Amino acid sequence: MFENLFVGGAFTALKIVPALRGIAGLFLAIYVFKNSKARNFDNSFLWVLFALVSPVFAVIGYFIKVKLYEDKTEAQLYDKNKIKKSKKFFVVSFIIYTLALIVLLGSVIVSIGAGAIGLAKNEIELFPTYYDSKGNVHEDYETIPIYDKDGNEYHLDEITDGWNTNSYYDQSGKEYLLEHCYVSQDGYFYYDENDELEDTHESTWYYSKHWKDKNGVLYAHIDDGVFWDEEGNPCIVYKGIQTRKAFD
Repeated sequence: MFENLFVGGAFTALKIVPALRGIAGLFLAIYVFKNSKARNFDNSFLWVLFALVSPVFAVIGYFIKVKLYEDKTEAQLYDKNKIKKSKKFFVVSFIIYTLALIVLLGSVIVSIGAGAIGLAKNEIELFPTYYDSKGNVHEDYETIPIYDKDGNEYHLDEITDGWNTNSYYDQSGKEYLLEHCYVSQDGYFYYDENDELEDTHESTWYYSKHWKDKNGVLYAHIDDGVFWDEEGNPCIVYKGIQTRKAFD
């Protein structure tokens, strides 16, 4: 639970907040463009670019230009109706940007709080000990072998294909793409090349999902890798650094 909250808070801070800021910057750019055009300012497109790259500094700079450097005589020629209409874009931008700050603050508080509680309850482990299914200790999860029911051994190796992803390889060098790799509840490697496993739909959170075969055996998807804890439970590595027990 606390691990999911910790990851969810971090995801919000890293993904959703920048998206909100981008939308706010877009509305600000529209405001600057329309407002500057109504005031007959030069270089409207430069102000738009500035607003997209650095919204906060752009709006400060633009307001300074409007308040301190505009010609009072030329101001009489401004289209005041268009200036007034353009302000609604600034209001929308301000609301979205404020929302982004609130969401950021909330996600940081949730992530830090959940992380602290999770560490206290031993639900989150910053530096786990990596075991294989036979109880041997490894320096990291990438060196851990995994076995199928027939005793065949598979190793995780990095491949270079432009995506910096990983695959498992058997002892003959055959590649097994991670998108089809699973670990069963009893700790065996399973390659679902034809997507025959069925989603149990017991969870909406992808990293907590389980799949089952026609005999009802449960499987967990190997996202980035798999290792075993000291109690012999298979654990999944996801997003490169996060870990969870495959079967709670």
